[in-house]
Order: sequence, then structure tokens, then C-alpha cells
Amino acid sequence: MMRGVAAAACLVAIAIVISGCGVDQTPGQIAVQTIEDDWVGFFVGSNDPFPAQPELAGKNTLRKIRCQQETTAARTLTCTLVAGHGASGGTAVVARVLVTFDAQGVLRKWKFIG
Repeated sequence: MMRGVAAAACLVAIAIVISGCGVDQTPGQIAVQTIEDDWVGFFVGSNDPFPAQPELAGKNTLRKIRCQQETTAARTLTCTLVAGHGASGGTAVVARVLVTFDAQGVLRKWKFIG
């Protein structure tokens, strides 16, 4: 019984380390991960999740994303995305987004700009 509890505790510790729980991330790293996760989720729900951005229709893969690492005094940062249909198919589109954080450093929203 004791070995089972120890093994379970070890697995939980490994899962926490793998998930990055407790690891400090820069606002830029948080923005990249959030936008990547959102992008996948949006395209699972719809093939055209950004109707106000017609150039992104069908661009279901983020090929590259680069964000400023730190926020401005207004708690924002910008990211540049390169999106395409699949990893290399078709024409790639470059888009910029503005990411907003609250006073506690929690990402609140991101939106397309320019």
C-alpha cells in the first residue's frame, strides 16, 4: 500500500513538472501559448473563426508566432503571426495582434490590429 501511495505521489510530481506549474513565464511566452491554444480551439469549432479577417479564412495552422517578451506600461504587447493552411501548404498570411494583460499579469484578451 505504501509503495502505491509513493508511486502516485511521484507521478503527480512528474505531471506538475511537465505541465510547467510553478514555472515563471514572461508575458510574451504566456501570449504565445494562449494564442496557439486558442487558434487550435477556434479552428476545431469553425473553419472560418475570424470573419472580420477574411485573409485568414482556412488558415488553420500557426506556422510562426513571435511576441514582445514584456508588456508596456499600459500592460499590452504585440505579436506577429504567420498563418497558413497546414504546415506548408498554400500562401502564408502575416497578421499582428495586440495582447492585453490585467494588473495581476493575467492575459485578458488578444485582438487583431493593423
